[in-house]
Parts: sequence; structure tokens; C-alpha cells
Amino acid sequence: MFLFIPPESVRNLALNGKAMGTAGGTDANNVGTLGPGGTKATYLRFVLSKPPSLVGPHQHLQPRNKSSGRVWDSLCALAHQTSLDVCFTMSGRLSALRLLGLCDAVSRGLGSIAAHANRASLYAGKGGTLVDVGIARLMPATTAAASAKPPPALHTWFSRVVDSRLAVMRHELTDSLSEQMQGLETRLETSLQKYIDERLGEIRVDMRQEITNMVDVEGERISIEVQDLVQEELNQVEETLRERIENSSLSLHFGP
Repeated sequence: MFLFIPPESVRNLALNGKAMGTAGGTDANNVGTLGPGGTKATYLRFVLSKPPSLVGPHQHLQPRNKSSGRVWDSLCALAHQTSLDVCFTMSGRLSALRLLGLCDAVSRGLGSIAAHANRASLYAGKGGTLVDVGIARLMPATTAAASAKPPPALHTWFSRVVDSRLAVMRHELTDSLSEQMQGLETRLETSLQKYIDERLGEIRVDMRQEITNMVDVEGERISIEVQDLVQEELNQVEETLRERIENSSLSLHFGP
């Protein structure tokens, strides 16, 4: 993440809180302050006509943990300020005289250099984009608007975290329901197949028994009909023979 301060928005730049022309402001030997461990440290105070811009990559920004969330909150808070202190330790390459000269140059007005303000070279040539933190309008040139409160960065971050967590929960719930439905479908299919097999077995047994009973009944009926038919035929044959015998003539021939 980058905090971009357009040079033309710098209204005043002071070294250790002392602008050029103030008592001790041009004393190169009196600009250092004691930092932690007794090291030489100093700071530059920027007074801006509008808050700086927060520049990030072309992707959705979402803190991964509490530590990242605190850093994000701090960056958003900086992007709402019009007065910033940049603290650092003095080195041989960065002299107090050069810093005082920089402060003096600001008093004469600064302008942006197009090549330096170009965001296309950031992030390995992928380019950067301005992150919307609710600071679109310019601040007054004389004083910060006390009545215009910036949107709460923590609330915005918390809302994003909640939305992200809800999206994850929805995804997990969908996966869980899908797995449960698949398991239920498998169990239902197994139970249905088992029930069908059992019913088919019972139906086979019932059909065999029913067919056996039908065959027995039909066989007995046919047997009775055959017996009746045979008996009737026998009776007719017997009656026919009797009639023929009764109606036949007997001829006896005797020899000489």
C-alpha cells in the first residue's frame, strides 16, 4: 500500500515542528531529537490542503487477521488526515540542511511531476488504483472542516469482514447441504432397492403358491370332467351293445 501526497497539496512543511523563519528553525545543529536508545531522530510535519490518497493493487483488499486489520485501520486513518508527522533517524546522506532546504522549497509552492505521479509502474507493472476511503472532496485551504466527520474505517472494515465471513459460511453451508443431500440420495436409493427386492421376493413366493393352487384346482376339475366324459362314453357303449344284442337274430345250423 502507498500513501500518495500530491506535492501541490502540501501547504506547509516543518522540520521538528519548526517552519522556516521561526526561532531555531534554521539551526542545522539543533534539528535532531533523541529517539529510543539515545539515537538521533527527527521528523517532518506535513500540513496538507487535502487528505492524501491511498493507493493499492487492482484487487479486492481484505485483511486476513487482526494484525492486518489494525494496519488497514491505521492506513485509512492516515488517508483522512491533513496533518502528518514523518519520523526517521538522521543519516549521512540526509542532512538537516537539505531538509531545511526542502521545507523552504515548499513555501514557494510545489507541483507534481507526471512521471512520478504515474501509478502504471506500481506492483510489477500491473499498476495501482486509488482506494476509496470516503475522502473524495477537498478539504478547505485554511482549516480542516471540523463538522465533516470521515466515515469510520473500523466500521467499514468490520462490514467487509462480516460480508466475507458470511460468504464463506454460505459456501460452507452449500457444500454441507450438497454432501448431506448426496448421502441422503444414496441411502434412499439403497433402501428403495432393498425394499423392491424384498417385495419382489414376496411377490414371487405368493405367485408360485397361487399358481400351484390354480394348477391343482384346474387339474382336479379337468380330472373330474375327464372321468365324467369317460363314464358317459362307457355308458353309451354299453347301451349300444345291449341294444345290438337284443335286436340281433340267432341262426343255428345243424349238420346232416
